[in-house]
Amino acid sequence: MQATMLSPLHTSLTWRGIWSRELVDLSLPVDRWVCKSLCWLAKNWIVEIEGNLDALQNDPQILVMNHSNRLETLLLPAVFCFLRHGRRVHFMADWHLSLVPLLRGILMRNGAIVVSSKPHRIQWLNRFRPQGSAYKVAQDRLQNGRSVALFPEGKMNRNPHQLLKGRQGAAFLACQTGCPILPIGIQFPGIHAGPIGDFNRMRLHIGPSLPAPQDPTQLNSHHQAIMTRISELSGKSWHPNSQGGVHAG
Repeated sequence: MQATMLSPLHTSLTWRGIWSRELVDLSLPVDRWVCKSLCWLAKNWIVEIEGNLDALQNDPQILVMNHSNRLETLLLPAVFCFLRHGRRVHFMADWHLSLVPLLRGILMRNGAIVVSSKPHRIQWLNRFRPQGSAYKVAQDRLQNGRSVALFPEGKMNRNPHQLLKGRQGAAFLACQTGCPILPIGIQFPGIHAGPIGDFNRMRLHIGPSLPAPQDPTQLNSHHQAIMTRISELSGKSWHPNSQGGVHAG
């Protein structure tokens, strides 16, 4: 499939393009306003989107990408929703973010799936820790025809050259549901030495989809295929025993 490219100079990501776009699958005005407001912010940091843009329209599927800063969790759900005419991609997000009232509201409007596996360092805040399995929620949404997204590295990795080893959650979901994986590489043009900051500009490179494995015992090999594809698209190296270097955090 021929690659396509979208930049903030494209008509849909200008001020007029953002606010005039019909987001037909967002029924509430407040949801449309939040999505468009975040896209207006995103056009200042996302300098280019290239690759298989048409694949973003498919449902259900599992989007996977490298994770280097906090803006990704905030902006990418809105950008993908915008490009999909209001159909959300349900991102997995750390429950720590929901402790900030404004961020909690944005996450809920974006349809986030809250991950509560990691306890907070401040003990008394753990009383607000949600219960339940994020993977069960993600599996239910996939089986209901929706798409989800997660960062297989499992945490922010600010190293500009190397990916973390990663976790097998995306491969597990693919094996359980039969949904394809859509890998996306996030590049940071101009960053040659780390660490990657929260406000560095980014470029998104959308790759071809990876079909779900037919054999559940292929979980590890499918995880390796996912991380290898993210490595190619992000321009970062990856090894099964990778630790991500000193800028992992």
